[in-house]
Amino acid sequence: MVDDSKNLKEKIFALKGLAIIGSTDIIGAAISAAFWLIIASVLLVEEYGELSYFIAIASMGICCMVGSPQALTVYSTKYEKIIPTLLLLTLIFTVMASLIAFVIVQRFEIIFLIFSFIVFEASVSILLGKKLYSKYSKFLLTQKILQFAIGIGLSFSLGVNGVLIGIALANFSLIPIFYKELRGYRIDFSFLKPKKEFIINNNMIYIISIFRRDIDKIIVVPILGFTVLGNFALTLQFFAIMMVLSSISYKYLLPKDVSGEKNAKLKKILIMVSILIALSGFFFSPYFIENFFTKYSESIIPIQIVSFSVIPNTISLILFSKILALEKSRFLIIANSVQLCVILIGTIILGTLYGIIGVTIAFVLGNAIYATTLAIINYNYVGKKKFDI
Repeated sequence: MVDDSKNLKEKIFALKGLAIIGSTDIIGAAISAAFWLIIASVLLVEEYGELSYFIAIASMGICCMVGSPQALTVYSTKYEKIIPTLLLLTLIFTVMASLIAFVIVQRFEIIFLIFSFIVFEASVSILLGKKLYSKYSKFLLTQKILQFAIGIGLSFSLGVNGVLIGIALANFSLIPIFYKELRGYRIDFSFLKPKKEFIINNNMIYIISIFRRDIDKIIVVPILGFTVLGNFALTLQFFAIMMVLSSISYKYLLPKDVSGEKNAKLKKILIMVSILIALSGFFFSPYFIENFFTKYSESIIPIQIVSFSVIPNTISLILFSKILALEKSRFLIIANSVQLCVILIGTIILGTLYGIIGVTIAFVLGNAIYATTLAIINYNYVGKKKFDI
């Protein structure tokens, strides 16, 4: 009876956690989507491309997060005392990264943006790892609302710079969480030694994943210019909207996979729903562009193409969570490296030949190959010759 009561409480807490994460991320994603779509309508296509370019460079700066957000989530669940040491090292590397970024782009906003990304990513990862779902909801929604209000408000007077400042200020709303965790335990670098391999591997995964996420945006500018990047950025914004459900589920699944809990039914439903979302994106996206974003007409076909990437990306998140939870991070390095190479080479070759259509195909191809690589790894090395999600 005691065990049954305990299991019931755990199931209720799990459902409550999923509900909180789900509702928060849906509302947050809606605010974020509205923010970016409004910004896209306010700015010129070229300016929207410029904005995406600077954000991509700032995102490269968060490669200096020691251990990666995923590692922070894992260790917040089962090895909490290492967190302050990881955060201190992260701050040291962030100083160096932000100075390098400033030298490259000559914008002070980039320094604040990099630091704000670090604060946001680290804090959110820790809250999820500790299963503090209510706090996660409170801080995430605060960040989204502030980004919406400040970013749009400053965009009218300061343009691209105003949006960058607004994003940074909104991210800094999570400083209380970051500071509390930094002071939570004593700094002790000896904590790193037994976890060295996992931390290094995860850092490599994270660096590669950041590059594969943003490298195409940086490459597009010298090849095709800011206007093409503006259209491609809107394409990726629609893709991000289509990936909301999968992203929400990943945040819920990772701590569960770390704890050894099976969620096979949820994962299968998620894949089926991703197919429906992909088809909806393909058929309905032209209507939205033609009626609400006429100046982004060149993004219609790319959005239709990228819709089909929702399916492999959803499968990738499911497999990534499982493999990472088992601390088999060396396999993830392989998969991420393969994807980075495909996107890098594909963007240069196909982008040069076919413009924005080629860049989009390279993006979808990279995601499909990534999912295939993870599936092969899961079957051969994790699932023991059995495909088990």
